[in-house]
Amino acid sequence: MISRVLVSKVIRSYIFIIVLLGITSFMDVCKSIGVIFCSKLGRSGNNKFNIVNLGLIILIFSVGFLFLIQWLYEGLRVAKIVFNRKSKVLIWHGKGRWKAVSGPWGEGALPVGIYKIGRRGITPYTSTIGKSFQGSNGKGFFVPIFPEFATQRGANGGRLGIHPDGGVAGTKGCIGIKENSKTFFDVIAATAPSANLTLEVFDE
Repeated sequence: MISRVLVSKVIRSYIFIIVLLGITSFMDVCKSIGVIFCSKLGRSGNNKFNIVNLGLIILIFSVGFLFLIQWLYEGLRVAKIVFNRKSKVLIWHGKGRWKAVSGPWGEGALPVGIYKIGRRGITPYTSTIGKSFQGSNGKGFFVPIFPEFATQRGANGGRLGIHPDGGVAGTKGCIGIKENSKTFFDVIAATAPSANLTLEVFDE
């Protein structure tokens, strides 16, 4: 069976190639625009005004192109919920992003891979949960996650999951949300209990 992580990497590599081709085409367009404007400079007495216009057009095209590439890149990920171990950010595309951490305690950070989110196993947002799962307001939650690849992580010492980073900073492998964890809970609690939610953990 082909790994979904491998498929994700192939997709991202393909997008990278498309981006390179797009940049090449974009530079050709900018060059053509420059040629057109420069050809007009000789017939215009306001050269400074034309140069400024050229700069603004290239800037607008550049920003728009970068936003388009980012949208395509994020939209084609295997999972809509992703955790970047390197930049320490948890992202739910179209819903929000949160500063988060995994490790360094226990066996360290959560392994790279695809996880199934146990939507039906989410606890209430409550003050009766353990302090390690509480936010700064004394309330917290736990969202269980289950690796869809071979690993012993989570088999001993409790389940893996997503929760506020309470108590001593850091986790034993779970994803600990550093701030505004209530907003993540509100978003995931609003999904249907039967929702098929997946999490991708990666390094970039």
